[in-house]
Amino acid sequence: MPVSSGLSRSRVLVGLFFVIAGVVPIAHGLGLADGFASDYPPAPPWVQVCSGISFIFAGIALTVDRTGFSDGSVSDRRTAQPMVLLLVAASVGSLICVAAWVLLRAVWR
Repeated sequence: MPVSSGLSRSRVLVGLFFVIAGVVPIAHGLGLADGFASDYPPAPPWVQVCSGISFIFAGIALTVDRTGFSDGSVSDRRTAQPMVLLLVAASVGSLICVAAWVLLRAVWR
């Protein structure tokens, strides 16, 4: 089975969508953009930034994974694997922080 080299268009578009989806909550958390009107109290800024970071890291990991930086050889993918694992771990870690805040907020009320 041949290994494709380079980035596929769909992988880049989905990764870019995730990155853009992550920029929005970060902008809200840092006060750069106004949120929409809601009856619920807003989440703290750190929760908004953590949720945005998880989307950005997931989008970058999706784009970098299996791209084959130069010629698509196995050695190129092995050099990309630690970076992808670190991005996925950071994405999951920030989602765990958001989930812990949601859980503890519900318990403390």
